[in-house]
Amino acid sequence: MENSFSERLKHLRAKMNLSQQQLADHVGLSRKQISDYEVKNSIPRSVTIHKLAEFLGTTPEFLLKGENSGTNEYLVVPMAGEIYEKLKRIALLKNRSIEDEAQDLLKEALVKEAREIINTDKDDLSSDILERITRLENWINDIDKNNPKK
Repeated sequence: MENSFSERLKHLRAKMNLSQQQLADHVGLSRKQISDYEVKNSIPRSVTIHKLAEFLGTTPEFLLKGENSGTNEYLVVPMAGEIYEKLKRIALLKNRSIEDEAQDLLKEALVKEAREIINTDKDDLSSDILERITRLENWINDIDKNNPKK
């Protein structure tokens, strides 16, 4: 694991296939500032750390200390610029954060996939798989109860 803020920032940026300029443009900084953070191990102000963390799909705690707080797990997913821009536009139109919109879209996709699995012919499935399907059904029902359709 990366031991410093600089190493973690550089690693996450590279994992998303972003240049320093691209990252700078997305978070409102100059390329030189990103370079300084990655090379000189200088630490940005709190507001900048939060912008970097949100864009890179992680937490400020992870960027600063290499650890996450709370129970949320964070996943950095490389995303094509076109997909990111569409997601950003959707989030902006809904007045939501990119992270929240991505999380909801992923949840919807998982629920859709789970429903397709549930609708398979159950006679051909083992008891272990049937048990998993039952858990998926319960999970979907819980989501439906907590997120009523508008």
